Amino acid sequence: MSATQNLQVDIIRTLKGNKKLSSVPIVAVTAFAMKEDEDNILAAGCEAYLSKPISIEDFVETIQRFAD
Repeated sequence: MSATQNLQVDIIRTLKGNKKLSSVPIVAVTAFAMKEDEDNILAAGCEAYLSKPISIEDFVETIQRFAD
């Protein structure tokens, strides 16, 4: 993992480790598009993962899943 990816994972884990924030869904939108990147980000606690470039339709559908 790159330094940027390590930072992302650390931030996700910090948010998920906070009692007040742990229930807030995190949707990762990132330029990291390898399967390993997706696995690492989801394992850190993200509820969804979208790699750039994203389609507006996929983005809206993903956000709607968590808005209801």
